[in-house]
Amino acid sequence: MNTKIGTAMKKLWVTWEEQPRNESMANLLDVPLEKLESTLPKGVRHAVLFLETLALLIRTRPRYLFVQNPSLMLALEAVIFRPFFNYTLIIDAHNGGLFPLEGHSKLLNRLAKFVAVRANWVIVTNEFLATEIKGWGARPIVFPDPLPDLESYILEPKERDIFQLFFVCTWSADEPFLDVIKLFRKTLSDQPICLVVSGNHKNRIPLNEIPKNVKLTGFLSKQDYYNTFASCDGAIILTNRENCLNCGAYESVSLEKPGILANTKALKDYFNKGFIHTDLTENSIEENILRLVNNREALKKDCVALKKSLLAKTTDTEFYIEN
Repeated sequence: MNTKIGTAMKKLWVTWEEQPRNESMANLLDVPLEKLESTLPKGVRHAVLFLETLALLIRTRPRYLFVQNPSLMLALEAVIFRPFFNYTLIIDAHNGGLFPLEGHSKLLNRLAKFVAVRANWVIVTNEFLATEIKGWGARPIVFPDPLPDLESYILEPKERDIFQLFFVCTWSADEPFLDVIKLFRKTLSDQPICLVVSGNHKNRIPLNEIPKNVKLTGFLSKQDYYNTFASCDGAIILTNRENCLNCGAYESVSLEKPGILANTKALKDYFNKGFIHTDLTENSIEENILRLVNNREALKKDCVALKKSLLAKTTDTEFYIEN
């Protein structure tokens, strides 16, 4: 990886949440990462983190500032203070930061465009998003997530009668979690497959609707999350966002777990081995879960090959920023 960030190398990466891409990108680009977090209620949390971020900027005076969006509030703060601190601002924009609330809020959409246009650069994961924000007047850099380093979590495969499928789920509106769980309650109930679902499910689904072949993990620490993921045989990571490269897909590749992803062009182009791409209908999801189980060995080999390919691609990529 040949990294060039202008000529002055005083740089800082700020995020308001625990998120794998922040760690892998900051590590790859050799940028110090500051994770500012709070468990206070949302409005108070934003105010506290806003002040902590301002104090951090005053203390460190970065020449190059990287921030994650979301949080849109963090990205907005970085835009507001850019003239005062005279830093080059690079926003690492995820789909939720470019299209808040799945694009349903006109106010937040305008704010997202305002922030993107006023940054020096906006990092996105694929060409589809780059084309979109270029139309806004922003300056995109296409840089997919580096694979997270999860080698220490990889386990020897276990011989067992039940196929364990890890559903990487944030219980968000873009994920068809109700449809997937319904399949395990009905048509997949007699199959030797169990579903392990990650994420905070509170108030998302009545617990009496969870069948015996589905386990909800609830919120997990990072270590417990990766240990649970690594102990399963395959993954399912689904979104109805058209141009989204799921973080869970990168994790799945790194852990060498074949899986099922949505049938979008962005996902098919990037994760082109080791995964089955499905439409988000119940019939298609069911069919492809069974395909994954029946073709697990071949898909596993393809997933390992994809991992080698993506690691090589990252090593050969040059990330260059200049004012």
